[in-house]
Amino acid sequence: MALRPPGSGPADLSTARHGQLTRGYRPDPKVYVQLIQECESLGRQGEFSPCFTELQRAFLKERPTKLKSLIRLVKHWYQMCKEKLGKPLPPQYALELLTVYAWEQGSMETRFSTAQGFQTVLELVLKHQKLCIYWKKYYNFENPIIGQYLSRQLVKPRPVILDPAEPTGNVGGGDPYSWQRLAQEARAWLSYPCFEKSDGSPVGSWAVSPQDLTYEAYGFRQSCGTSPRRRLQGGAPPQVEEDWTCAIL
Repeated sequence: MALRPPGSGPADLSTARHGQLTRGYRPDPKVYVQLIQECESLGRQGEFSPCFTELQRAFLKERPTKLKSLIRLVKHWYQMCKEKLGKPLPPQYALELLTVYAWEQGSMETRFSTAQGFQTVLELVLKHQKLCIYWKKYYNFENPIIGQYLSRQLVKPRPVILDPAEPTGNVGGGDPYSWQRLAQEARAWLSYPCFEKSDGSPVGSWAVSPQDLTYEAYGFRQSCGTSPRRRLQGGAPPQVEEDWTCAIL
């Protein structure tokens, strides 16, 4: 089995295009084994990402409506930063994944405070030098070839944000300077009034570690619990509001 050109997808995914992926679909590990071997042989890690577009879409599509709204907000903020700063900036997809990670680790609720979620994402941008994030939805450590490859990916210089659909794609890496520029803008935004309550107190953020779970079996140290930590920085209870807006956005 050979990988097809970008855009046509691996053979295992060819019948799951045009939105036909079923919930819970998981590619045969052989697809990822071949992907890893071919990418390492050619020195083209991450270049086959277009083959996995349907999986990338499915990963985001299966999310609660409120989280999708937060993702759209973060994307809008990113576009404003792009218009102001120009290149280089991290990929927009990295910010989308960072938003999903923030929600998974900090909330997991279908109703939550948009302001707290947005602030959490911006704070994670500030911590870009510590980011190490990955998911096990479509691939994991069980296959020895995939597991060994992931172990090498996760010790690369931060930030590391692995594409949940394509393990050779580190959408967070490659250009630390781009993250530094985005972090400067995030720091400025966190001082804006939209992150304050009507009484002037801060809206707060979810307590989310910039590093995902790691496994001792692969030489890593576990850095956070398996369940989301539904608490805020400072110990305040999570809020739910539906009418929060930021005039600047």
